[in-house]
Amino acid sequence: MRKLAGRLGCAPMSLYSYFADKQAILRALATQGFERVATDLAGTGRQGGVDGLRELMLAFVRYAQDDPVHYRALFMSGSPADKADCRTR
Repeated sequence: MRKLAGRLGCAPMSLYSYFADKQAILRALATQGFERVATDLAGTGRQGGVDGLRELMLAFVRYAQDDPVHYRALFMSGSPADKADCRTR
């Protein structure tokens, strides 16, 4: 949270004026990240079929290569409890 607050130019505890807890902050960041992925991939693979799927998957791989830190944060992090929490919503 210190790094995030530093990047935003505020004190770490001030984050909690806007969010209930650390989980709420992480959920907001993940939501923003998934919205970015959706925007980046919008319009990809529209022709459907195998060719459309191939185009979509290649675009997704490019996203992962272009922004590996963001990709890891969205798709390769979190504990099993976090993932279970997402499945129950």
